[in-house]
Order: sequence, then structure tokens, then C-alpha cells
Amino acid sequence: MRITSIGNQIIPAKNAASGDAPAGFFSDILARAIENVKDAEEQDNLQTVGLVTGTGADLHSAMLAMEKADLALQFTVQIRNKILEAYNEVMRLQF
Repeated sequence: MRITSIGNQIIPAKNAASGDAPAGFFSDILARAIENVKDAEEQDNLQTVGLVTGTGADLHSAMLAMEKADLALQFTVQIRNKILEAYNEVMRLQF
């Protein structure tokens, strides 16, 4: 399992406050996160097929890939829920 740093994805406070964030910054992060979920699911499928067909995948690797894909999907769903919740809150604001 590879752990990557999120340090390069954080906007400095002065840029965030002044609105100088790069265009598409949030959408790029979201697209990469969705791509990572897709990759985890593909790895899970490969490990599961390898286990079922007996072509090299062991039970331990297949279960780890399955749990990793499940956690990634659960995390993505929670992010979606938080985004929708924030959107609905903004829509409720009265000007």
C-alpha cells in the first residue's frame, strides 16, 4: 500500500483568502480522487479474478484489495454527501 503526501494539494491561507486559487483546482483534486477509487476497484477485480481462476492471487491479497476498494468507495460517498450538504446550505442562505 502506497501512502502519498497531500502537502502539494493544500492552498496557502493567503491565496485562499484572496481568491487567487488556480482555476479548476478543486475539480482536479476531485478527479484524481475518483481516478484513485477507480484504480482500487480495478485492482480488486483483478485480484478476485486471479483468486477464482487460481492464476496466482492468494486469498490475503484479494481480501486486502477488496477492503481497500470498499474503503475508497465509502470515502468517496462521504465526500459527495458533504459536498451536497454544503451546496444545500449555501442554497438556503437568504440575501
